[in-house]
Amino acid sequence: MKTEVLEHLSSKVKIKLGLKQTEIGSLPEDWVVVELGNLIAKNPDYGINAPAVDFDFNLPTYLQLQIFLKMDDLLLSIKFQLTIHCQKIIIWKGDLVIARTGASVGKSYLYDEKDGLLVFAGFLIRFKPNKEKLNSVFFKYLTQTKNYWNWVVANSMRSGQPGLNSNEFKKYSFGLPPTIHEQTAIATTLSDADALIRSLEQLIEKKKKIKQGTMQELLRPKEGWVKRKLEELAWYQEGPGLRNWQFTKSGIKVINVTNLENGILNLERTDRYISIEEYNKMYKHFTIEEKDIVVASSGNSYGKVAVVQKRDLPLVMNTSVIRFRALPLIDYNYLLIFLKSNLFKDQIDLLITGGAQPNFGQFT
Repeated sequence: MKTEVLEHLSSKVKIKLGLKQTEIGSLPEDWVVVELGNLIAKNPDYGINAPAVDFDFNLPTYLQLQIFLKMDDLLLSIKFQLTIHCQKIIIWKGDLVIARTGASVGKSYLYDEKDGLLVFAGFLIRFKPNKEKLNSVFFKYLTQTKNYWNWVVANSMRSGQPGLNSNEFKKYSFGLPPTIHEQTAIATTLSDADALIRSLEQLIEKKKKIKQGTMQELLRPKEGWVKRKLEELAWYQEGPGLRNWQFTKSGIKVINVTNLENGILNLERTDRYISIEEYNKMYKHFTIEEKDIVVASSGNSYGKVAVVQKRDLPLVMNTSVIRFRALPLIDYNYLLIFLKSNLFKDQIDLLITGGAQPNFGQFT
């Protein structure tokens, strides 16, 4: 897919091989370094600070971050009143809003007319790009770059919570193609790539559901089948409760629930180790082996399953991870499919403990 995207980009944009060094890094020779403040049509606007209850009706929210107040389902008279009195907080085509404070600082949203009439909240800043200087979609993709996020992290540090104001955003410097045409071509190509990725993700999700349905049917008990307890079919072991002070920067790598990803272990998601001395003294019997099936037993990831590969070793489990090995009465692959199925997860759901977050152990 990456090759297709690059070929598509090459056909739409004349990629210059010559690079020059600038204060923000290497750029194509004909690109320029600009500040955002020179490319917007007016000063950035801050959103509405009044809570939703002040409107005397129940406003639905848009997006998980509850950044926007969506007004699709409101009465026409209310829409009209807000349009007259709140023009400054309505976002229109081409507008991009950026979170200016809190854990979401730097996150952005380019208005999509499919989302209906929207106003924006007080912890957002609205930017209106000058259409002759900056393509709004190109601007959106700028806010997804490593350069942008490095700048956000470096400039948003506050004594309390992270934050950036409109004057700081206006000073953000980035590389810009010399023409709107080239900006548009790049933006179009990246949008096409996003659309392709979304369609592939939807296809993958559809295939997963088909597979899950097939698994459910194949694993459903049939006449003549024998009921067995899991402990008769598999050996399993829960990881120890390691403490923060035990972690080191080298030695034997320790895995937890965050490492279980799409059926495999993603070991780039942790840099925790225990020393060889600590391992040999207390934790050698928690050593994971090739083909062990590891299952997350706590938190939002509970029930996730991964298979340990030889390339992953050596590894030690931490708490919230249980490993399984098939005993002679069950085929290894059948056990793996069962642990991935809703039949297993549904039974765990009935037995689960924990108030703040789900949690089950090997003795559940």
